[in-house]
Parts: sequence; C-alpha cells; structure tokens
Amino acid sequence: MMDKEEKLHTAVRECDSSTVKSLINSGVNINCQFYGWTPLQLAINSGHEEIAELLIEKGCDLCFHDNKSISPFEDALYRELTKHGCDVNVQDSDNWTALWYAYSNSNDKIMKLLLTSGADKHCRNSEGKTILDEAKASEDEHVIEMLQNFSTSWT
Repeated sequence: MMDKEEKLHTAVRECDSSTVKSLINSGVNINCQFYGWTPLQLAINSGHEEIAELLIEKGCDLCFHDNKSISPFEDALYRELTKHGCDVNVQDSDNWTALWYAYSNSNDKIMKLLLTSGADKHCRNSEGKTILDEAKASEDEHVIEMLQNFSTSWT
C-alpha cells in the first residue's frame, strides 16, 4: 500500500493534476523525496510543465534537492541557457566548464544536455586534465562509456 508521499510522486509521474492538487491540499509534504527525487524534479524530468507549474504555485521549494542532483531551478536554468545560445564552454578560474560541474555532481542528464548543446568533452581544467582523464582515474565506467560514445550524432 502506498503512503501519501508515494501517491504524490505517482500522480506527478502520471500527470494527474487533480490527484496532485488533492494530495497537496490534504497536507502531503510538497517537497517529499521518493528515490531521491522531489515532485518538482520528477515533473520537470518527465516534461509535465502543467504539473511543475502547479507545484510551483503551491509553494514547492525550487532549490530543494538531494546531495546527488542539482536543483530544479538549476536544471531549468541549464535548459534555458543552452536553448538561447549560451556558450556552454565558458571556463571559470579553475578552467572548469558547466560540463565539469555536471560531472562533479554526477549528473548524467545535464552532461548529456550540455554535450548535445556543444560542450567540449576535451576541455582541460587548470591541472591539464579532461573529464575523461578524471573518469578513468576514478574508474567511472558509465561516464567513460558516455564520453567515448558521444558523437555529433547525439545533436
């Protein structure tokens, strides 16, 4: 039997706005996490804009997330910036790009978004290392495979 928080996540995933409203109005924690995801993160990831707007209107925390993901605000910001031609290869003082930050936060979704938006996977940090170098050093097979298999056909 599902508890109310799990029901909220199910309703978000199924884009069932009437159930989402009902559960929120009954007092379910609008920022509850299920498998590390908040309802807003799930709505954004599922492409359910109407549900995301509803959650925002009802007062969800735009910056709330677990320690292994980025906030819904950051996710939306990356999407909007890349959609409007933001240079995804701008480097900070350590020569880190947005792709480096996505990698350091273990966010494959944002890494793929950035790569398909033109992020340079060969960009070197201030230590002269690429993300592939770091992934190999930490034996991160998933990222190694992603970077090695990435091609312009993703775009």
